[in-house]
Amino acid sequence: MAKKNELYCTFFINDIQDVSFFYNVDYDCSRLDVNDIQVGMSHSIKIDNEKNIVGVHLGIIYLTSQDNVKLLEYSMNINFRIPELKNIITEEDNNIVVKDKNIILNLLNISVGTLRGALFLKTKGTGLERFPLPVIPSSLLSKSINK
Repeated sequence: MAKKNELYCTFFINDIQDVSFFYNVDYDCSRLDVNDIQVGMSHSIKIDNEKNIVGVHLGIIYLTSQDNVKLLEYSMNINFRIPELKNIITEEDNNIVVKDKNIILNLLNISVGTLRGALFLKTKGTGLERFPLPVIPSSLLSKSINK
């Protein structure tokens, strides 16, 4: 049951698209441990009110901690169809206005899980397969929504 100021909506993954993938084949990852890697992530959100689509663009980068050598970079788009989109998300002056940020948080959580699975498949059999994308706390994603 929805709490005060929370909205209920249904959504579906409409499509998933790889945007870019880079794996540094010249770097020997066999001696790396988890403390040797920095992970960075970026995201952006676009809406298409006419098609009832919210697009989440996610990017991930793995760098070495000591010398910032790029080990991996991957980005993808996950597009969600939300039939009730006009009731919950609008765009004003190139800013997205959301009536309930939990909806965006759910989309981001699903998108990060999708990225994690795709990254697992892409790194299978490589030196980075031992370093799956870490779990990203919802609190961190929530802070990024406020920005």
